[in-house]
Amino acid sequence: MAAQSARRPLPALAFLLGLSLLTALVWWRVIHRSASDTAGASPTPTCAPAKPNVVPQPATVTLQVRNSTTRVGLAARASKALSAANFKMAGPPDNVAPVVPGVAVIKYVQTDEAAAKLVATYIPGATLTVATPSAGQVEIDLGTKFVAVSSSANAAKALKAANLTLAPPVVSAETTAAGC
Repeated sequence: MAAQSARRPLPALAFLLGLSLLTALVWWRVIHRSASDTAGASPTPTCAPAKPNVVPQPATVTLQVRNSTTRVGLAARASKALSAANFKMAGPPDNVAPVVPGVAVIKYVQTDEAAAKLVATYIPGATLTVATPSAGQVEIDLGTKFVAVSSSANAAKALKAANLTLAPPVVSAETTAAGC
């Protein structure tokens, strides 16, 4: 008869128990990791697209103001006030045949929604409408209930109330070339 070898299961069981405890500890740390463990990590700056609650500076927005009422000089007065608020004008104000019954209609292409929201803070009560103006240009059809363009101070209050923030001004071409 062959000699029977004696096996000792205790060292193998101790090893498996130790490995199980180590695995349990690692998983416990992963599951119970708090947000403060990752708060110290600083994100890498990127040139991400603008956030939905950030609107551009008025100097970067081009407007076409039109009078959609029978009142003479309405678009010219509004253009002058908007120009004083640093908006760019696409051309001289003009008259439009269909009368707008409300305050105003602000027309924009989808990519210029943030600019249209900014313009709406200067013309409270205006209706925003996605339409087909030239890209990079916002059209304003002033209506029969339009009174005046809001001051920059009132527009700033309206921005805050709408939870919108003004984008920082562009400093120079060197800033753009440096990364973003």
